[in-house]
Amino acid sequence: MPVRFHGLRLLADDLTGALDSAVAFVRAFGPLEVGLEPGNMASLVLDSATRELPAAEAVAKVKALAPVLAASDGRLSFFKVDSLLRGHAGDELAAILAANTYTRVILAPALPGQGRRTENGRQVAQGQPIGEDLAASLSRHGHGVALRPPGPPAEQGITLFDAATDADLDRLVAHALPLAGSTLWVGTSGLAGALGRALGGPSVKPSPRPSLPLLGFVGTDHPVMQAQLRQVRTLPIAPRPVTAETLRALQFALEQGSIVVTCDLPRGIGRAEAHRQIAHAFAECVAQMPAPGTLFVSGGETLRALLAPLGARALRVEAEHLPGMPLSHLVGGRWNGLPILTKSGAFGTPDLLETLIGGLAPAGKAVAS
Repeated sequence: MPVRFHGLRLLADDLTGALDSAVAFVRAFGPLEVGLEPGNMASLVLDSATRELPAAEAVAKVKALAPVLAASDGRLSFFKVDSLLRGHAGDELAAILAANTYTRVILAPALPGQGRRTENGRQVAQGQPIGEDLAASLSRHGHGVALRPPGPPAEQGITLFDAATDADLDRLVAHALPLAGSTLWVGTSGLAGALGRALGGPSVKPSPRPSLPLLGFVGTDHPVMQAQLRQVRTLPIAPRPVTAETLRALQFALEQGSIVVTCDLPRGIGRAEAHRQIAHAFAECVAQMPAPGTLFVSGGETLRALLAPLGARALRVEAEHLPGMPLSHLVGGRWNGLPILTKSGAFGTPDLLETLIGGLAPAGKAVAS
């Protein structure tokens, strides 16, 4: 199917999630800048940073950003939701629909590559329903939802699709993409991938392979990420204060090879305070460190917290370095152009980080991938 869009508008509730989905569209639209503030570019990918906010704050923020996703001829509008349905997907989607009008909404939150499927309108992982009931949430806001197997959507309104495989997502995209009228696409990187495959485009030019040493920052305590950390060198730091001794230890560790920084938080700390302390500690580290060969970050709030102290205004996503791990470059600031690899904390096998580090180019010798 030939490309028939001249631009992309994508809104996500988390920065790593924005990158995960945006990378699927690089063939169709070229490298994409993923930023924090709206602009007038033909293609715009934004992080609302609402996943960890209280519902009322999240809805107010998305309502203000909703015009970014307004229907426009020749533009693809995509609202990215979390595959575990963390956050406030139903309420945020209702806020978008209150601000914008579409012929149809295609709602397909399955992420088959991670075993997250949609069955009878509910998200399922490891055989158990997870997250909110999207149809019920939207019904509370006055929106009817048609539940469908992969195939044609309802002619108008919201269709929530069951899906268990990438082929299911490809099938529903094949039916919906050619339809006349305006469409809001709502889903995860799984749906983004299906759209990217359907749109096609020129082959992505290989980026230089990122080089050693890797400096990582992990702000998530997800068990999947913790299993990956056990396979690599880590440096736990106390969140406050980040002392000169801590910075010297980090610099020495990086001189010896790749290192991933974590935060040693006090017991019993609340989730919001934990995020705040982690963000502050990691921001202090990058503000005073020289650039590594490659930056690695897991956790959307962690990634967002690093951009300001570095003076970066955006990330330019260019390719998928490993499955589920986009390769981007920092835009602006003192580490301008530095390669950065990102991933969700809930993604990957236990050896993923070890494999990543082992596949990087020698220090100072980045080579074509």
